[in-house]
Amino acid sequence: MTKVVIGGCGYVGTRLAELLIDKGDEVLAIRRRPPAETSPIRWASADLADPDSLSSLDLECDFAVYCAAADEPTEGSYTRAYVQGLNHFLERLKECSPQIRRVVFTSSTGVYGQDDGSWVSEESPTKPVRFTGQKVLEGEKLLMESGLPGIVVRFGGIYGPGRDRLLRMISEGRVQLTDTPSFTNRIHREDCARSILHLLHIENPQFAYNGVDNDPSDRNEVYSWLAEQMGVHFEKEEDQLGSGPSGKRVRNDRLVESGYRCVYPTFREGYAEFIKEWSEKK
Repeated sequence: MTKVVIGGCGYVGTRLAELLIDKGDEVLAIRRRPPAETSPIRWASADLADPDSLSSLDLECDFAVYCAAADEPTEGSYTRAYVQGLNHFLERLKECSPQIRRVVFTSSTGVYGQDDGSWVSEESPTKPVRFTGQKVLEGEKLLMESGLPGIVVRFGGIYGPGRDRLLRMISEGRVQLTDTPSFTNRIHREDCARSILHLLHIENPQFAYNGVDNDPSDRNEVYSWLAEQMGVHFEKEEDQLGSGPSGKRVRNDRLVESGYRCVYPTFREGYAEFIKEWSEKK
């Protein structure tokens, strides 16, 4: 039986754990505060930023995934999640699993600093201007220099069940259109989990893959489409328009060429299902 350890098992990691268990793998999921309800997932409580907290856990495994997220948008929180926590996790893996087959780190498209609407690929320069991207990039370098067989997946904005903030903002008329295109990159939680599962097993992988859907979209287009689907009307009045940055358009060609196909290839397929569920709960 294949053993998989998931460090920082939260929104994406929990879905990944379910998929792994469905295919017969043994999963150890690490979280500071594991859920109380009964689950087929084998949970372990540990603070990844505290090496002593990890030292009591046996991380012997065939594969490992690190998908921790920052608790809050502060530099300290990002350092704990993406630098200190990852470093401790990797060091413990070296002790417990010297023959590990692969480690996947969930990174972010925030490592790209481009903000002019240009297309970016895994070969584009990674020069983030915000501390969020800088700390995630530090994590990438830790994995690259660890000596372990690693892959990073640079996810765009993750949406899906339970993440309805954008829908609430649109329903309440709290969105702002921009007078110039401002490109955004998204991926549904299901595709996050399934793409990680895919990358755990491909042969001769590259180090970095962009985890986004097939359609980098202008924020105006996304807002307008969602509003139409939800039956919300807002005027594109001149005084509503702001300038804003132009963002970037992230390519997923490398992921597609590796054999992965998105369950939700654009925001339309993903949100159509989500909107229906959200409307029924209102």
